[in-house]
Amino acid sequence: MGSCVSKEASSDLGTGLDATISKRAQQNSKLEANQAKSESHNGALAQALSNGNALTNGAPKEASAAEDSKKNEKPNGKGLQANKSGSAQSSEKDVKILLLGSGESGKSTIVKQMKIIHKDGFSEAESYDYKPFVYKNVLDCIKNIINAIIDFAPDLVAPEGTSPLPNTKSIQGLKHIIPHEDLQAILDYENSVSADDSFDANIAAKIAKIYSLPQVLDFIKHNQAKFYLIDSSDYFLSSIDRIAQTDYIPSQADILRTRKKTSGIFDFKFQMGNTNIHMFDVGGQRSERKKWIHYYNGGDNLNKAVKYILWRFTQVNRSGLNVYPHVTQATDTSNIQLVFTALKETILENTLRDSGIL
Repeated sequence: MGSCVSKEASSDLGTGLDATISKRAQQNSKLEANQAKSESHNGALAQALSNGNALTNGAPKEASAAEDSKKNEKPNGKGLQANKSGSAQSSEKDVKILLLGSGESGKSTIVKQMKIIHKDGFSEAESYDYKPFVYKNVLDCIKNIINAIIDFAPDLVAPEGTSPLPNTKSIQGLKHIIPHEDLQAILDYENSVSADDSFDANIAAKIAKIYSLPQVLDFIKHNQAKFYLIDSSDYFLSSIDRIAQTDYIPSQADILRTRKKTSGIFDFKFQMGNTNIHMFDVGGQRSERKKWIHYYNGGDNLNKAVKYILWRFTQVNRSGLNVYPHVTQATDTSNIQLVFTALKETILENTLRDSGIL
């Protein structure tokens, strides 16, 4: 079967095809333009985003990093300084020492020794302040000796209004060798002496005269347990001529031996090697405890000190005999059997405890 197409129809078909191709070309061109525009917009957006990231991650970020670094440097610097300080503190140990003991047991003397040894000692002004205390120590010593002589050896004192017997090297069998007027003058001066005045030379001569008597020295030697006398009495009374000088200023040795009652709390800081020591001196009397017991923070150390002292006491006295005191009347002879019974029980209990049975 054959087909035939007219010439006019063929011409119309070609024209329509060209129009379609042209239309499609325009559409493609428009699509490409839109795509190019979209790509251009996306590129600009990407650039903007990139610039934004640069703004947030660039210089401001560097500034922020620098700021953070600066902030970090502060604590690091402080930490370094703290480490240095800690290192210095670790090499220097701080120790607190509380001096405890009964009155006149030597607590303040230890503090004065530390000041003399580990510091520059006492200044001239501080030494001058001790002057009245030295005077008081001298007068207290001679006063106690005079009162003891009056109580226990009154025959050594010449009766009032009489002259004493001539002094001699012999000790036994002598009476009335100390002038009564000299004793009374010393006692009266003790009650009227002023802290700001120099020691009276006439009184000093009387003290030196009395203390140089061999009978007085022998009396002190054999009767010292009967009356109170400080340990440094011989030191001060033997130095009365020097102490009575008008330009007298207590020496370091004088201050060290001076008895001065401590009331309240006194602290003293000094360094011994790499150890910083903070020493507390307190009054030894029972009434003084309430002044320092809440001030000093060192309960554990107190307990350790008590245990050490008890242990040390038992070690030192291990070879000694045990003493079992019991209070009774000498005339209560009926109680003797009870005393021995209680003593046997005490010895048995201590023996069982030492053996570990109790």
